[in-house]
Amino acid sequence: MTTERLQLLFSGILAGCALIVTTAVLYRLVAPGASSPTTGPPFPEHWQELPALPDTLWQVLQQGGHPVGAVSPRATLVAFFDYGCSGCRQIHPTLEALVRTYPTLQLRYRHYPFVTSYSSGAARIALCAAQQGWFETMHRRLLEAQRLDLESLLYDRPARDRKAMERCLYGWETPIDTLLTRDISLARRVGVTGTPTFFLNGRRVPVGVSADRLRRYVQQALQHTPPTP
Repeated sequence: MTTERLQLLFSGILAGCALIVTTAVLYRLVAPGASSPTTGPPFPEHWQELPALPDTLWQVLQQGGHPVGAVSPRATLVAFFDYGCSGCRQIHPTLEALVRTYPTLQLRYRHYPFVTSYSSGAARIALCAAQQGWFETMHRRLLEAQRLDLESLLYDRPARDRKAMERCLYGWETPIDTLLTRDISLARRVGVTGTPTFFLNGRRVPVGVSADRLRRYVQQALQHTPPTP
């Protein structure tokens, strides 16, 4: 057999092997029940299958932060947030919709700023706004803003609110740094490594949960939690 024919034969074998490999890969991608080798473990189907926190830690999580929604909740969703986190910005509309849809749900925001230089400054502003009684408004503005500009963030607030914000941020004695440090320490204590991280009725929601699955978990928690007497 000539060298030219051997080369042609070898090329044909390589082409055949490539076709077989390509076909196998495509089959794994489209075959019913096929799983991708790069995907992680599946999310639990039910809220009760999520890992539970010790009761003492769950009680601590519910005692601070910024509560939004029900005053006497049937279900509580604690969210560790970072205003510089793109995932937090993306899921925020879902969280607001959950509070509107379920009147017995309480959403409790806590701070874990670590993504960008924007994060810590924004958290301090949110804490100051909370002390003045308008956390939700500032919370939305910080999620929409691209930079920390107090003039823009306070554009419609009266002069007394602007002065109170400045005293809170720049005063000699301000509790917000203590509050922020407390949230960060608690986040590390419960194993938060990124944002957003959620805890629902004492159970940890996996990081990266989709909006649809989070909504499903909330529905399940509300259905399986007895009403407050």
